[in-house]
Amino acid sequence: MLSFYVDLLVRAFFAIPTSLGSNMLGLLWPVIIVFCGEFIAYIIYGWRVMIAKWKQASLIGLAALGICYTVLFGWCILATNYQEHSKLSSRVSVLQQANDTNSERQKYAVLQAQSTCAEMVGENRALGQQNRDQQNTINNCQTQALRLVADTQSLKLTDYYLGDVPKQYNNNVRGKYHGTFIVMTNKPISPIRLLVSCEADLIEVSGGVLGTNAALGGGWGGRVTGSQKQYGFGLLSPAWTPVNPLLLTVYTDAAEIGRCTFDEK
Repeated sequence: MLSFYVDLLVRAFFAIPTSLGSNMLGLLWPVIIVFCGEFIAYIIYGWRVMIAKWKQASLIGLAALGICYTVLFGWCILATNYQEHSKLSSRVSVLQQANDTNSERQKYAVLQAQSTCAEMVGENRALGQQNRDQQNTINNCQTQALRLVADTQSLKLTDYYLGDVPKQYNNNVRGKYHGTFIVMTNKPISPIRLLVSCEADLIEVSGGVLGTNAALGGGWGGRVTGSQKQYGFGLLSPAWTPVNPLLLTVYTDAAEIGRCTFDEK
């Protein structure tokens, strides 16, 4: 703090000449003013009076000169202090403007970053939804392709004669002889409408889908044609699939069943 006041006084002292003129010759103005006062006193009172009272005149001149320089120095102190205050205020204003500008830039940067993040989140969500849609499309295409492949395949039934299987024989069915067939398909079928045709006359055809417990019959079956060598077998559920073949038992009074065929209706 002391250095500040010392610097202020020094600057005020060196500001005295510039307050009176453009250079150090400005310091002579108070001296010139005092001499002018003495000259006016000489004109008014005369040389003898000035000689007789030269001490008083000199003291008055020096006092006037001291007062002039004191007032001038005090004015320079106030002027220098005002200049420092103005410079400080101007610098504070500049710093405040710079701070406001930086704050605005920071706010803009934050808003821009938030906007960028929001755009990225939106893009990520859009990409995620797009990926899900594409995956769903691929899955649907695969499903449709599998369906098309299945639809384009012609139905193929394959049968194997197992002979007499006592476990499949139903004592409630009238028939001297019986034989069991396993019939496989390459496509799922539901409901089942199968026409069994054999060389021997048929009394009845019974059976079910392997690998399933419950079965729902009805809807179709029995003597669906006028031929004794044909008999219809039908099930509403379960489905007849490539992994769940049919196990059918045919009943006849003929000792030889002969060849049998199976047609899906």
